[in-house]
Amino acid sequence: MVGLAFGIVGAFAYDHLGSSAGAAPGTATRQDVLSLLADAGTNLSGPPAGTWIEIDTPGNIRLPLDASHYPANTTFRLELAGTYGGSFPALTVCLRLSDIVSGAIAGSEACVAPSSGAFSVSSATFTLPAGAHTYKLEISGESTLVTTGARVVAEWTERR
Repeated sequence: MVGLAFGIVGAFAYDHLGSSAGAAPGTATRQDVLSLLADAGTNLSGPPAGTWIEIDTPGNIRLPLDASHYPANTTFRLELAGTYGGSFPALTVCLRLSDIVSGAIAGSEACVAPSSGAFSVSSATFTLPAGAHTYKLEISGESTLVTTGARVVAEWTERR
C-alpha cells in the first residue's frame, strides 16, 4: 500500500511539475525529397530568356504527385545543383516546375547566374494543388547547365 501511495504521489508530482512549467508541445520539421534528376551530369540548354521549353533529356522527366498526401501546411521548393556550362555573352538560366496540363507552378522558378564552377540554387517555397498531377521541368535562358541534381523538397511541421 505504501508503494502504491508513493507511486501516485510521484506521478502527481511529475505531472504537476510538467504542467506548471508551461511548456508547449514540441514541433518538428519534416522533409520528403523527390528526386527528378540525379546523375554524373546532364547537359541542359534553353531557349532565349522569357521562352520556356521542357528540358530535353532521354525519357523526359515526369513527377506524378498528389499534394493531398501531405499535411495541409506542406510547402515545396525546387532545388538544382551542377555546373554552369557557359555561353557568350554569359546569361542567366532558369528552371521551373510545370504541370503538364495547367502550366507553370507559380514560385517554382530557380535561376543560375552566369558564373564559373559549381552551383546549388533553390526556388522560393510554393504550394501545389491537391489531386493527381504530373509535373515536368522547363528551362529558359540561352545557355547550358551541366546539372547533376534536380529535386522537389516537401517540407512541413508537425507535433512531436
